[in-house]
Amino acid sequence: MVMTREFTREELGALGVPPDRPEDVDGDVILDDQQVMVLKYTQERAVVFRDADGDGRTYTLTYEAPIDMGDFEVGDGGPDDHGWTGDTVTAMEVEEVPVVVNVWRPVDHHYDDPDDDKDDRTAVQRLVELYEETGAHSADAREWAADLLAQYADEIGADLPCPHLSWEIVGERESDGQRFQTRRCADCGALLPELPVAPPAAPRPSFKDATGRTGYEGDTVGGTTSGRYQSTILGPVVKVGKDKVKVRTTIGASSPRAAAGDEVWISRDRVFLVAADGPTSAR
Repeated sequence: MVMTREFTREELGALGVPPDRPEDVDGDVILDDQQVMVLKYTQERAVVFRDADGDGRTYTLTYEAPIDMGDFEVGDGGPDDHGWTGDTVTAMEVEEVPVVVNVWRPVDHHYDDPDDDKDDRTAVQRLVELYEETGAHSADAREWAADLLAQYADEIGADLPCPHLSWEIVGERESDGQRFQTRRCADCGALLPELPVAPPAAPRPSFKDATGRTGYEGDTVGGTTSGRYQSTILGPVVKVGKDKVKVRTTIGASSPRAAAGDEVWISRDRVFLVAADGPTSAR
């Protein structure tokens, strides 16, 4: 329902309403004064003013004013009593709000490539420019844009799908030896599709080298084969046995026991762990 208030002519006169000239808009009491339409001999104008009773409310009303035609005479003078009738004048309570309008403006170039028309402006920047096109000052446009986005932040966010970035496990089942977990999104509460549970990785077989250090399958070792044809070799451990490790030879003396690429069993007490950046070629 539109809020209105009755003002006496004396109350309006004390406020300076209506102003004698559009230049009398002071931004304190008289906030705005615009032409609404041109009548036959007069013009209708709308003035926005602030009441002086301390509540800070603003009102608007219309009045008739003479038409300034310079040296030309129009009609028989100005309107009587600003076009008002009766002892009081009805004013409508108003507030300042940003209004976005569509306008037609000149085309300065065409976009032949859709990629050239990409816009990296943020939502706030877009709104600021729209408000500025309506004549708003930059500071006001920025404030209105921020307020508008903040006002509708929840509504805008509600239209976007939840990314389900955080979740909790709410159920688990097993089928044919495979475990499945049911999850619920911690943000929106939606149940997520079941996911199979990967079995824990089997531990890599380990061994102790000649110095007591722990090594694992895949680690590089150096060692000396036993027996009649001894060879010093270097390579990764491809299998761990009870007392021995099988080494795939990458470096070794050319001999019947240890040619490059051979896999040779060596006692654990004859191998030594080699750092990853150790020797890679025979000297």
